Amino acid sequence: IYKSNYWDRGKCDDLPSGVDWSVFDWGVNSGMGRAAKALQLIVGSTVDGGIGPNTLRDVAKHKPHDIIVEMHQARQKFYEGLSTFSTFGKGWSRRNNETLETALEMAQDAGNDELAKMIEKDLKDAKLRLDIGKDLNQVKYLQDKYSKFMPTEGLAYESKLAILLNQRLK
Repeated sequence: IYKSNYWDRGKCDDLPSGVDWSVFDWGVNSGMGRAAKALQLIVGSTVDGGIGPNTLRDVAKHKPHDIIVEMHQARQKFYEGLSTFSTFGKGWSRRNNETLETALEMAQDAGNDELAKMIEKDLKDAKLRLDIGKDLNQVKYLQDKYSKFMPTEGLAYESKLAILLNQRLK
């Protein structure tokens, strides 16, 4: 039921990572039409409650992070406008905040797919240079580049990347 009535109806497979979760979760909680209309309004598409090629095209013109944050704000505003907010609002707000957090993590992780491809290319390049014994300064540059790559909360990419690079280069 969730897949056909919510995920598929919201074209979530075609939405950017994180945006898919924002649309899906709001759809499950308040109906797919409402979630779709909010998305369409945010991206400047025709607001008809049906996510199709035009909406997907308009979504692609925006950063997933921005859409996710605006979906969160629109959802919260919707909840706070309901007459039953005083009774159920705490739970709705918690769910909305958890959805925001998860969606932003998903969007960030999806961005790392591009990073992973870049790292793999650099690792192949470094391995080739080591195998032929040429331009070892480039190998050192890559080690330095990835040993202090990017600060992240709780993930320690810099040490994982340094270990991965060193293992692959041996």
